[in-house]
Amino acid sequence: MQNRIYKLLDENNSSTMPRMRRLPPLNSLRAFEAAARHMSFADAAAELGVTPTAISHQVKLLEEICGCLLFRRRPRPMRLTEAGQTLLPVLRRGFDDFAAAMNGLTQANARRPLVMTATTAFAARWLLPRLAEWYAVNPEPPLEVRASEEVHDLKRGDIDFAVRYSRHAPTDASAFRLYQDQLQPVLSPSLRTRLALSGNPACLLDVPLIHFEWKSRDPDAPQWQDWFAAAGQPDAMAAIGQDKLIHVSDENQAIEMALAGRGAALIGHAFVRRELDNGLLERPFGTTVPSYSFWIVYDADNGRVPLIETFANWAGTLLDQEEVAPSLTASNIIDK
Repeated sequence: MQNRIYKLLDENNSSTMPRMRRLPPLNSLRAFEAAARHMSFADAAAELGVTPTAISHQVKLLEEICGCLLFRRRPRPMRLTEAGQTLLPVLRRGFDDFAAAMNGLTQANARRPLVMTATTAFAARWLLPRLAEWYAVNPEPPLEVRASEEVHDLKRGDIDFAVRYSRHAPTDASAFRLYQDQLQPVLSPSLRTRLALSGNPACLLDVPLIHFEWKSRDPDAPQWQDWFAAAGQPDAMAAIGQDKLIHVSDENQAIEMALAGRGAALIGHAFVRRELDNGLLERPFGTTVPSYSFWIVYDADNGRVPLIETFANWAGTLLDQEEVAPSLTASNIIDK
């Protein structure tokens, strides 16, 4: 009677073993192990979330595969046959080893840093000053921030997600729109006082305008002429002349120039929120011009998507509170 059982247990030790193991269905093995441990089909069913009838069917299937009975059902109480006693400790060790291995992998993955890339401006001006707020509610895992303008291949697996700044949703991965940036002139209080500026956009004709180069080289990227047109001064740039602009390489330099009182910079609110709150910069003009959107971009097959979603919701909620983001809704999600 036990020959079939021993054949199943010893098969993996055979030198002629085929590459694919011939194993009974996992559900049958689980049903038998739980029933044998509880000595009750009903208790096994409660543990596995199925009906006692389902447990009975799975055990019968395993008995058919083994070619022998594993339980003596009559007379009660139910007990294991000799074959069942042979199979149970082997299954128990196997399941215990499997659970221990999975637990080790889960813990190791939980300790591995969540790696992200972001534009230099987003990392330096928005995210890094707020990391303490992130860790206050998400102490694990560590968040590794790599500031870069490069577009990385997220399918390689060394980076979990990216924050990208673009006009349209990225097409190479799943994307979640955090918010659409809005540009507005900012300048130092000392410059505004020195030049006696009012809230009339025309007064910017007498102010040095700081211009930064867009990394995307997009010819339609928003510029000063777009803001002046939105503010009702479409001919302002012709009066100022491009040669009077102060050219810098990126947003960080433009912000530093504005903080130093060298001129006005056309900057997204998110990047200067703290400087505005601290009175280091001002926004004397209410007009804004729409810019690109910030996107959370990730590979949908990444096993850490729940952590990425946690970050996206945290960042989006914070941006909402700072009045620079829409609410996080399903319409903002674009899956690829």
